[in-house]
Amino acid sequence: TWFFGPTNIDSEERHIYCELGWFDQLKDEAVFIKNARIQTESQVMEGDTIEYDEAKKIGIGKCNVVMIDTAEKFEVEGDYARYEEEDSTSFMTKNLLMKQDMDGDTFFLTADTLYIYPDTNGKRVLKTYHHVRFFKSDMQGACDSLMYLTSDSIIYMYRDPILWSDDNQLTADSIHMTMKGGALDKMYMNLNAFIISKEDTNLYYQIKGRNMVGYFKDQDLHKVDVFLDGETVYYPREEDSTLIGVNKTECMNMTIRIDSNQIDKITFYDKPVAKLTPSDDMPMGGIILEGFIYRIAEKPLSPGDLLRRED
Repeated sequence: TWFFGPTNIDSEERHIYCELGWFDQLKDEAVFIKNARIQTESQVMEGDTIEYDEAKKIGIGKCNVVMIDTAEKFEVEGDYARYEEEDSTSFMTKNLLMKQDMDGDTFFLTADTLYIYPDTNGKRVLKTYHHVRFFKSDMQGACDSLMYLTSDSIIYMYRDPILWSDDNQLTADSIHMTMKGGALDKMYMNLNAFIISKEDTNLYYQIKGRNMVGYFKDQDLHKVDVFLDGETVYYPREEDSTLIGVNKTECMNMTIRIDSNQIDKITFYDKPVAKLTPSDDMPMGGIILEGFIYRIAEKPLSPGDLLRRED
């Protein structure tokens, strides 16, 4: 059976629309072309072409595909998608871009592949793999793989994760962060944790430790707990902003208060070892801790930057 012109097909489970296509009654298979759309209770698939297997309840979208999750209020664009109605799972790839509204802001993410499936409570779990990059007004990041739990608003980043929040660059072997009200709330940095913030043209505040927990308030990093092997480098100044020198401190555990992206107060919980070098005796470029890599060139500056990368 061929369809020519605007066509609507309705059943209890789904609504289908296309402007060209055909249905093979013997194989229970169909191809919908031109403004094709399949809508179920919680999912919408749109694309230039959608192949649909009625028996298996599997839809495959090709070229200019958009998957919309009406329950979790996010959509994903790409050039290939597969959706299985029976278990509510989706797979997308090729020029992938995800968008989700977060209390008036928008979270954008791109990756090579994306898997979406429900957890035990029916909430969506998103897993992305390879060349993962994301952009939100108050944070940007990149990693090799990422998992997002919509039920708890928790994001897990694996394999060379990096996050930028305002002027801060945060890295570790793995990072997971919690969101509250659509904004970054708390961040857990596990193994080789490192925070860098540029002080001026060639000086950098640095916080280093085995593990860290970062706390955010009004989208700004305001406190950091450092656990084991803590090190800090900061540049105290006079009230008139004259540079005093560079302070390097080592302490197993510490809490650092941050104000206006500058280290304001440090609380040490073990015997600290500190050294203040006057500005006249400072090395050119200040002090750089081992493992320091400033990666500002990788930071996406807009949603449009996400799909522009060098392979």
